[in-house]
Amino acid sequence: MNKVKQLPYGVSDFEYVMRDNLYYVDKTMYIQIYSDISWQH
Repeated sequence: MNKVKQLPYGVSDFEYVMRDNLYYVDKTMYIQIYSDISWQH
């Protein structure tokens, strides 16, 4: 039976996320967008 991956809420350690097989979403492509928005305010 497949185990549902848990969300790593509040976890910032990538090694921990991979070691414990937690759900991971790479949002690297959004860094520039967030940076641009923060400079507009």
